[in-house]
Amino acid sequence: MPRRARWKDDLDDWERYLQSEGYPQGTVSSYAEGIHRTYRWGEANEWPPNPRKLQPKDIYAYYDHVQRYRSKTQLLYMTILMEFVRYLRCPDVSHMKFRIKAERGEVFWLERSEVIHLFRTAPSPRCMAAEVVLAFTGIREKELRELRIHSVTDDWLHITAGKGRKARKIPIDEEFWQMLRPYLEWRREYSTKWPDSPYFLVHPENAGFERGPLVPFAEGGISDMLWRHGMSEGIKHSNSHPWRRFFGRDLFENDCPVSQIQRYYGHSSEQQTLDYIGVTQEMDVNAMRKYRRSYLADI
Repeated sequence: MPRRARWKDDLDDWERYLQSEGYPQGTVSSYAEGIHRTYRWGEANEWPPNPRKLQPKDIYAYYDHVQRYRSKTQLLYMTILMEFVRYLRCPDVSHMKFRIKAERGEVFWLERSEVIHLFRTAPSPRCMAAEVVLAFTGIREKELRELRIHSVTDDWLHITAGKGRKARKIPIDEEFWQMLRPYLEWRREYSTKWPDSPYFLVHPENAGFERGPLVPFAEGGISDMLWRHGMSEGIKHSNSHPWRRFFGRDLFENDCPVSQIQRYYGHSSEQQTLDYIGVTQEMDVNAMRKYRRSYLADI
């Protein structure tokens, strides 16, 4: 019987490590599948069976191979591989880094007409609530999942530990609360029968039967709910990111300073914000032509 490849034993160890660190089982399975896919390619291209003996030329060859895919796929494949070799402390390749340029065509957002239509057709109060919070504040899905009731006051939504552990606050108004009224009424009535939750956006533990205590959404649960709603209405791109981008683009198109939008998003630079909301060079030029004061009348 042929001996089991060393990389498979190392992968088993890595899976156990990820589980001990609290990674969701879906993520652990995806990572394992990614390494299996990568090493099937590696075995066909004379990679050493022991990952600790990988050389830079092996990694660069795989990097060249994944260039045929879209940037998100490239990022996924290379991230999984590099996380694996860093876990193993592979001496010759653990330090390697790669820059993968995002494609402009992969930036999707919702138009205002689509947002209004989705508001009108929300299948449940909690779906409506998720859409309202994302459209009015532009926070990340993870931030919405972890948002606590005490972090939302009459005038402000507070993010105390956003990406990079950065805190920020986003203003909210009376319209925000009016549009959340169906969700708040549903939650108030439901809480008379089952235990409430400190989280802001919740669903019944047994959602399909509307019973059980209120619990926060699992990872990916909010995006999945938004996507299913959008697909039912013929809107293909309707997970959390298009909703977040609508928030920023709507402000940008209504002359809000980019620096202010950047602070609301919690981005590290104005350019990151412009890239995220899909502002192209052509849009920048058109904005300059629209708002730059003419000098000809004064000459």
